[in-house]
Amino acid sequence: MKRVLKHAIPPLNERPLVLLHNDPHPWNVLVHEVEGQWRCSAWLDWEYAWSGDSTWDLARLEIFRLKPIGPTPAAFYEGYGNTPKDPEWTIYELSIYLWMADQYLDGEVDEQRVLMPTYKAAMRYLERIDEVVEKIGRAVGMA
Repeated sequence: MKRVLKHAIPPLNERPLVLLHNDPHPWNVLVHEVEGQWRCSAWLDWEYAWSGDSTWDLARLEIFRLKPIGPTPAAFYEGYGNTPKDPEWTIYELSIYLWMADQYLDGEVDEQRVLMPTYKAAMRYLERIDEVVEKIGRAVGMA
């Protein structure tokens, strides 16, 4: 993993820095439908905002959900100004799930206050971590 991530750092460093919401749960994004298309009305809850790669926010948006709500429509990504791609997407996904698994394994998770399905998804994700690292390696041009 360390060898692969070393090769992944340069592409991450080339990504433009933008203002990130950093808590883009679906319930923090208000949308409405106009002629069959999603339109963003507002983003709520900005206290964790920071600057970084916008793909980070998109990875968090996909991971932190109360329940499956189906795929995010392409129109959302178009309006956001970024369609997620690799290697950034998988690197951020790995980072988020490792962070969550660490909290879960350390007993830092209050099961009454967190999204347990998301933490359990993190633990399932670890079962295929070798596959994920290989995918990142391929995306950064490693054989």
